[in-house]
Order: sequence, then C-alpha cells, then structure tokens
Amino acid sequence: MRRCARATDELKTVLTEIEVYRNDAKAFRAQGPYLLGAELSSAEINLVPFLFRFEMMLAHYHEIDLLANNPLLKAVLEATKSHPVFKQTVREQDFYIQGYAGYVNPKP
Repeated sequence: MRRCARATDELKTVLTEIEVYRNDAKAFRAQGPYLLGAELSSAEINLVPFLFRFEMMLAHYHEIDLLANNPLLKAVLEATKSHPVFKQTVREQDFYIQGYAGYVNPKP
C-alpha cells in the first residue's frame, strides 16, 4: 500500500473515533453548530485548522473526500469556516496548495 494511502486510512480511523462524539454530546450539539454548542470553543480552535488543511490537500492532490463518512466533523468544519473569526485567520485555497506543494506527492 502506498504511504499516502496508508496514512490516509489511519487518519480516517482517527476521525471516525472523534465522530463518536456525536453520540456522546447530543445535548451540546442540540444547542448549536459547534462541538460544544452555540459558541466557537477550544474544541474547534484545536481541531478545525487540522481538518481545514487536510481536507483541502487530500481533495486537491489525491481526490479524497476526507470527511465523507464523518457528517458531524463536516458540519463543524463548515460552521467554523463561516465564522468571522476563522475567516480572518485563513487565506485563499491557492495559498495553501502552493505552500504545501513541496510536501505532498501529487497524483500522477
């Protein structure tokens, strides 16, 4: 198995473990679009930058939908991406794609 495929499989396994949070925190989730309810929290601040970049890079370079089987994490990512504070901290997609180009193996 190619190194990228193995790493992607391992990443998806970890995301599935995080997705279990959907069942354990229904009360929080019922209060808003974020992991802990209606307000952006340290949960998103720690998790979303990772998801944001990995989702973008894997889709661009390997045509992998990282969060296809993780609807909770996908919803949290989308809610956070639309938050004004998050928008102030990110750049356009091309900035990241060009910046990470030297670290990834583009699909042949």
